[in-house]
Amino acid sequence: MVRTIYRILNMTPVRWLIAVAWMVFLTILLLQPLDNPVIPTGVKPAPPTFMRELYFSSMHALIFSITAIIWTWTLVKHFSIRTAMWIAVIALFVYGIGTEFAQAQTPGRAPQRIDILANAVGITTGAWVLYNWLAGLLERFRPQILANFTV
Repeated sequence: MVRTIYRILNMTPVRWLIAVAWMVFLTILLLQPLDNPVIPTGVKPAPPTFMRELYFSSMHALIFSITAIIWTWTLVKHFSIRTAMWIAVIALFVYGIGTEFAQAQTPGRAPQRIDILANAVGITTGAWVLYNWLAGLLERFRPQILANFTV
């Protein structure tokens, strides 16, 4: 059973499907109006407070960390670990900034510099964690997997 799931998740089209589906979900989540959300988040419109901003910034960092992991994992089938990480990081920085500016067109939303910073922290953390994990696996299992990708 575990081997079957591993084989399915290791298929290139499945990785791309997961990455694109995640991006659709994330885009809807980031650009939906707070007063009439498509995906319920339980967050009600309220004036900004320190704790509210800390919560939102933490969620941005976590979500963008997951996104960096998903995209690095997807791209490592086509590029070296280092190249996949850099492609994911650069593309997600552009995406994160783009979604913040697109929020200016969303009712009840506005771009915030702290969100851009939280996105950057999440992207960097997620890519770094996956890169180091994959690089560690590569060193540990180099004879078995050297033909699949390089560092």
